[in-house]
Amino acid sequence: IIAKKLAHIHLDKIISSDFTRALQTAEILSQNRSLKIIVAKELRERSYGRLNGKTFSMIKSELQGKYDYYEKLPEKLKFIFKLVDDMETVKDALDRFSSYLQKITIEHEGETLLLVCHGTLMRALLKKYGLLKYDESSSKIVQNGSYFKIENDDTRFHITEEFKIRKE
Repeated sequence: IIAKKLAHIHLDKIISSDFTRALQTAEILSQNRSLKIIVAKELRERSYGRLNGKTFSMIKSELQGKYDYYEKLPEKLKFIFKLVDDMETVKDALDRFSSYLQKITIEHEGETLLLVCHGTLMRALLKKYGLLKYDESSSKIVQNGSYFKIENDDTRFHITEEFKIRKE
């Protein structure tokens, strides 16, 4: 479905997170276009540090009251909160992603790039550019297969098109 939705957009390259699911998506999207896929760890999902790979129920059980505290925080505070010291905050992940966007904008000037990344990064970027409010946090807002088109006018990024981005 997503390949058909993107068919009208000329693409020069695909840049993908190095996580398996993202790479598989990038490979599927490149098949009919024979596009080069660049793998970038900067597009990885947010790191949960020592909690990586654990389910939310495992994390909740392990951290007991701290997870309950986190769940009750307003979204703006969740943006900067760490459940464990080696965890990446949403802000940290967004800063990493935004820096990478700036870098590839310069390196690939004039090219149209498809970035294959993860929901947390997409939601955080949409919040940064005002398309979502901070209190809109549900993962259902950015579903698997969602996309948005970003254009750069040399002064800032603009979101010009979206698919499967649901506002609550």
